[in-house]
Amino acid sequence: NDDSETYTDTVEINVLFKPTVTQSPDTTYTPTVGDDVILIWVVTGNPESTITISDSLTTTIHTTTLTADYVQTITHTVSSVSTTDTATYTWSVSNDAGTSDDIGTFTIDVYYTPTDVTLTLTTTDGSIEDGDSVIDVVETTDVILECVVDSNPSSTVTLTDNTSTQLSTTTSTSDNIQTYTYNIDDIDSADSGVYTCTAVYTANDDSETYTDTVEINVLFKPTVTQSPDTTYTPTVGDDVILIWVVTGNPESTITISDSLTTTIHTTTLTADYVQTITHTVSSVSTTDTATYTWSVSNDAGTSDDIGTFTIDVYYTPTDVTLTLTTTDGSIEDGDSVIDVVETTDVILECVVDSNPSSTVTLTDNTSTQLSTTTSTSDNIQTYTYNIDDIDSADSGVYTCTAVYT
Repeated sequence: NDDSETYTDTVEINVLFKPTVTQSPDTTYTPTVGDDVILIWVVTGNPESTITISDSLTTTIHTTTLTADYVQTITHTVSSVSTTDTATYTWSVSNDAGTSDDIGTFTIDVYYTPTDVTLTLTTTDGSIEDGDSVIDVVETTDVILECVVDSNPSSTVTLTDNTSTQLSTTTSTSDNIQTYTYNIDDIDSADSGVYTCTAVYTANDDSETYTDTVEINVLFKPTVTQSPDTTYTPTVGDDVILIWVVTGNPESTITISDSLTTTIHTTTLTADYVQTITHTVSSVSTTDTATYTWSVSNDAGTSDDIGTFTIDVYYTPTDVTLTLTTTDGSIEDGDSVIDVVETTDVILECVVDSNPSSTVTLTDNTSTQLSTTTSTSDNIQTYTYNIDDIDSADSGVYTCTAVYT
C-alpha cells in the first residue's frame, strides 16, 4: 500500500576461547647476584581466566582471576637476587573454554662470581690443611691437593705447581661446584714451594680471575758431605781443616766426636737449612791422630750419612835406635864402643817410629844386610838379629838404616 516499515532483531555472539600466554623473558633469564628480576606473563582469554604460577623453591607464588577486557598482564618481581633464588617457574592458565596450550616453564639461573676458591692439602694421615700458612709435610708422605670453585657459570680452573707448571688434574662438578684433584706421591724436597689454584670467571662479556695458594714445606732428614772424604794425612806442623756440609729441613743438630776428647762440636743448624761446619786442628802433632765420628738428625729423621773421618798424622822417624842386649840382659845403645866377651850371645834390636812406616835394613860389620825378625805396633817397627857365640870376627860397626818416604 505504498508504505514501508523496517523491523529488526539481533543476536550477540560472545566467542569463548581458551587463554593464550606470552611470557617475558622467553625461557631462561641469567641475572647476576644483586640484580632485580621482573617476570611478565600476558594472558588473553574469554571468559575470565585463572592463572596459577609456582616455583621450585616456594611452590605456589601467584593465583589470580583475570577479568579486565580478558587481557591482563601478570608481573612477578624478585628483588636483588642471590644464589638461592635460582628457580624454575611453572604456570598454567584456564577458563571455561579450556586450558591454555601454553602451559610451560621459565627459569631464573642466577649468575655469580666464585664465592670461594679453596685449595686444600690432605696428607697420608687424613689431616686437611688450607692455605692460610706454610704446611709442613715430611718427605715420602703421599699428598692430595684439592681445589674447589663454586661459581655460575662454571669457571676455567687450573692448578699449577711450585714451578708454575700446569698439573693434570682429576675433575668433577656438582651443583656448580667444581673440584680439581692432584696427587703427589712420595713427596720430596723438590716439591717444596707454592701451589696455586686459579679460577677465571667469564660472564656477560666480563672476565675476572680468582686464586688461592698452598705453600708446602717438605721436611727431610739431613744429608752430609764431609771434606776431605775419609782420611786425611797431614804432616806434623800442618793445619788441618775438617769440613761438614749439612743439608736438612727443618733445622738439624750435628754432633761431632773424636777418639781423643769425645764430643768436640754440637750445634743446631738453622741458616737456610744448609750449613757448613768447620773444625780446625792447628799445627798437628803425632798425638793429633784421631778418628772423628759424627751424626746429624732433625725432626724428619737421622741422616743415613752417619760416618767417620780419620786424621792420620804423618811424621818422619822421631827416633832410630839400635841397641845390643847381652847374655846377662844388659842393654847398651850405640853411643860408644860396646865390649863383649867372646862366646857371648848377643841380640841386636833396631826400633824405628815413623808414619807411614819406613823401609828398614840392618847391616853387619861387613855391610852385609842381615835377615831380621820384624814386628810393628802403632807405627813402631822393631827389627831383631841374634849373634850366637860371638867371636873376634864379629867385631866392627853394625848399622840400622831407615829410609822414610
